[in-house]
Amino acid sequence: MLETLKNKVVEIVALLVSLLALQTSCSNQEYVEASYHNAQKVVVISETIPHMSQLVKLRTVSGEKHLLSAEIVYPEEFLASKDYVSGDGLFELDHELVTKLKAGLKFKNVQKVKKQSVGIPIKLHVRYAAQGDVYDNSFIYALVFHLVIEPAETKTELANIKIDSFEFERLSSFPDSFLFMAWTMMFGLDETYDINHMFKEGITWSSLTSPGRL
Repeated sequence: MLETLKNKVVEIVALLVSLLALQTSCSNQEYVEASYHNAQKVVVISETIPHMSQLVKLRTVSGEKHLLSAEIVYPEEFLASKDYVSGDGLFELDHELVTKLKAGLKFKNVQKVKKQSVGIPIKLHVRYAAQGDVYDNSFIYALVFHLVIEPAETKTELANIKIDSFEFERLSSFPDSFLFMAWTMMFGLDETYDINHMFKEGITWSSLTSPGRL
């Protein structure tokens, strides 16, 4: 009887040790998964450079994540080409982009100098390093232009447009769930992530105030 009781105690202790080991293992797994998902999350912002109205610097908010490169995709009706940003994060507006922007803006009967902001929806594909690994992520941003609009010299001419500054404003990120990928494959990209639809309709979806429309 006593021997049987001792064996039961040993079994119970072994079971408790196994449960504690399992709990520790699960906790460690949860920590690893949380760290992985945290490493996948990144927020990219743009910083203006003094006295440089057509140049900004892209960087990550977290000092633990380092931008390696970025690709900027524009709506097809706006600009067919793409722009690339290297690891230094510097992005400068080129002549083609500025020309396309001004061609789409037709301000008439401007009586005095005024300021206005307009936004172009874009896809931003980002490659960055975090915790010793490299990640890729895609986002919907608005390339927001802050303009100074001056009266034309004659009534028949359009107003003069100058870019005072510009910035990248984050709107949303692409879900990485299986459901989203399956839905996109079957029904196409949802309009809330379709920059071509946004540009054509002059609509952006965001929790933030829409920067305007072209």
